[in-house]
Amino acid sequence: MAGSFSRSQITTKPGVVSVEGGVVAAQHVLAAEAGAEVLAAGGDAVDAAVAVSFAIGVLEPWMSGPMGGGAMMLWRAEEGRAHALSYGMRSSKALDVDHYPLSGAGKASDLFPWEQVVEDRNIIGGSSVAVPGTVAGIAAAHGRFGRMPWGELLAPAIAHAKQGMEIAEAAEPDLSSNKMQDTAHTRAYYAAARF
Repeated sequence: MAGSFSRSQITTKPGVVSVEGGVVAAQHVLAAEAGAEVLAAGGDAVDAAVAVSFAIGVLEPWMSGPMGGGAMMLWRAEEGRAHALSYGMRSSKALDVDHYPLSGAGKASDLFPWEQVVEDRNIIGGSSVAVPGTVAGIAAAHGRFGRMPWGELLAPAIAHAKQGMEIAEAAEPDLSSNKMQDTAHTRAYYAAARF
């Protein structure tokens, strides 16, 4: 099966940790180590995924973590079958579709290829926020297949959060740029904020 995914691209992960019982790969080596420690302690691959998911949310929160969504495919060898779990973000029950009129300008320029909305309301500001699905999805997988206590699996993420994080040089431009639009809504929010 090696080489069957792409003949033109090679993907590497900075964090790949091998232990007896498995290999854990993550975008950050400390997250991979958290998962590998779980495997070494006798945890299931789902337990390792829980530890990695929350650790990466602390270590690289700009593209990972509990405020998003995802999907998981699990192969359970002892059952001889696959399980699929989708835990994407969802819109609020109070969503008013009329608040997001299409601009007619074609495709949006953000991560997703949908039609552009007036004032990018679906991308920028408070009305762009969806209800996250990551915690519920990871919890559902853990509830079905996990072996280790939830608290033990979150301990590495908690420890990393208490230590703080070093900002990778490659992430600084994204984190330091002001991606929020200066609108009346954002000015009102920050005027009322208590830091």
